[in-house]
Amino acid sequence: GGRWDSGKPYESSSRSFRVMFQIARATGDDVRGAHDLFVRSLYADEPLIAANGPHVLPECSDGVASAVIAQGRSIVARDASGDVVGCALVDEPPQAFPYIYTHDEADVKFQHMFEHMEDMSDVHNVAPDAIEIRYLAVDKAWRGRGIAQAIVEASMEAARQGGFRWFKMYTTSYFSNLLMIKMKWKRLYSLSYKEYVSEFKSDIKIPAEPHTHCNLYIYDLMSEEPN
Repeated sequence: GGRWDSGKPYESSSRSFRVMFQIARATGDDVRGAHDLFVRSLYADEPLIAANGPHVLPECSDGVASAVIAQGRSIVARDASGDVVGCALVDEPPQAFPYIYTHDEADVKFQHMFEHMEDMSDVHNVAPDAIEIRYLAVDKAWRGRGIAQAIVEASMEAARQGGFRWFKMYTTSYFSNLLMIKMKWKRLYSLSYKEYVSEFKSDIKIPAEPHTHCNLYIYDLMSEEPN
């Protein structure tokens, strides 16, 4: 399945100001806001997509936000006026949205890459029936304020309450990789874009530095200790 995340830093050491935002379970009323967030803050920034664009974006009603938020496990951050400024799009197995990014043949090369990572990592046996953060995005104007970590933590708690043991996430950017390390997720597999393209003669265009790898992380939600 598709895994994209904003290719910009989420966290910063700046805590000198108080920022008001609310973390909540996403509802149908958030679909348009989440879709618009992805269009302006994720599709433009995510390193793999940016390197391989431009793409034709699906309409809101036909997009991943509409398909996945309906499951009731995604998390949003809203500003004081209720606008969506962050979203962890959480997809339970089997995936509700079969496409990774586009609705055309360009999608296949990404599918092949993620399938290769699934095979090499043996994730289906190591973390069976894992729930997945498909998209993680924070509005450009709201980055560096802890929103990404807050919505990931909230999605983990919601999944735990929902009876899921395993969480997984593919980090396509360098900065989301740092977030997973900070949050003590376990790196199950690391794929070098350059080596993958060379070995499999893939049509994928390699993202710019420092986005050199796609990493697969898992987390055991039933473990009391950090993974």
